[in-house]
Amino acid sequence: MVLRYIEDRTETEVAALLAVRIGTVRSRAARGLEKLRADPAVRELRAPAGEQEVTDRAGAAQRSGVR
Repeated sequence: MVLRYIEDRTETEVAALLAVRIGTVRSRAARGLEKLRADPAVRELRAPAGEQEVTDRAGAAQRSGVR
């Protein structure tokens, strides 16, 4: 989770750093996000309705210059 979302690395970069397959990175990230979304303490930190939440593709778009 830290490499992918905090350090804003691509799935390919994370897979290479951890010496695992991209599918493993994707499944672990999906499970981690699911657990975070289910945690009541994290729910309180989420953006209120109407505000844009950060998605997993936001960082990649910013790096490539896409807005």
